[in-house]
Amino acid sequence: MRLQPIVTTYASSFIFTGIALYILPRPGGKLPADLPRLYRSTPGNIPFAVYVIIGIILFWLLVRSIRYGQYLFAVGDKPDAAYATGIPVSRVRWSTYALSGISAALAIGHREIRLSGHGTRRITTADRKHRHPDRKQLQPCNHVQ
Repeated sequence: MRLQPIVTTYASSFIFTGIALYILPRPGGKLPADLPRLYRSTPGNIPFAVYVIIGIILFWLLVRSIRYGQYLFAVGDKPDAAYATGIPVSRVRWSTYALSGISAALAIGHREIRLSGHGTRRITTADRKHRHPDRKQLQPCNHVQ
C-alpha cells in the first residue's frame, strides 16, 4: 500500500471519530464518571498517573527489546537501507502511523480526563462581582512593559 501520510491521517481520524461517537453518542457530552474517578484513584497509595507512566516506560522497553523496535529504528534512520536488508518498510511505517494515532488518542483522553469536572468552577464575570467581603480584590498590574 502506497498511501500518502495525509490520506491515512484523515482516514484514521474518521475511524476514531466514529469510535468516539459510539462511546459518547452526542458530541460535547460529558465523560463517563468512572473514567475521571479511575484516573484520580490512588491504588496502593500511589497516584494512578504513576502507574500509567510506568506502563508507558515498560511498553517502550518492550518495543526496544523486540525485533519490531530494531525495524523501527532502521526504517526511521534509513528506509532505503532497511528495505535492502529485507525489513518490511511499508508494514513498519503503517504500524508506526497506527501506534502514533493510538498514542495521540490516549494523550487526548488523558487531557480530557484531567480537565473534566473535578469540583472547580470557572471564574466568570459574575464571580468577580460577587466576591466574599474578606477576599482582596485583584489590582491590575501597571508595571508591564
